[in-house]
Amino acid sequence: MAKGGHSDKENRKIMKQLKKSKDIAQIKYTAKGYRIILHDGKQFGMHLASNGFHHLRRWLKANTDIKNLNWS
Repeated sequence: MAKGGHSDKENRKIMKQLKKSKDIAQIKYTAKGYRIILHDGKQFGMHLASNGFHHLRRWLKANTDIKNLNWS
């Protein structure tokens, strides 16, 4: 099995960082992942796939106080 670096432990680390952010209003669980909603109304759909974290990291860096998302 390929090591993509997306285990449950690493997903918990990411969610913990998201919950600590003051810019994020809520995190909703959807059928295929999560929806992150900011206080200013911006939204991001996060799918827990091999490439989803890279898009999430770029979006968070541009729109929130999280500048360095760690997952390993």
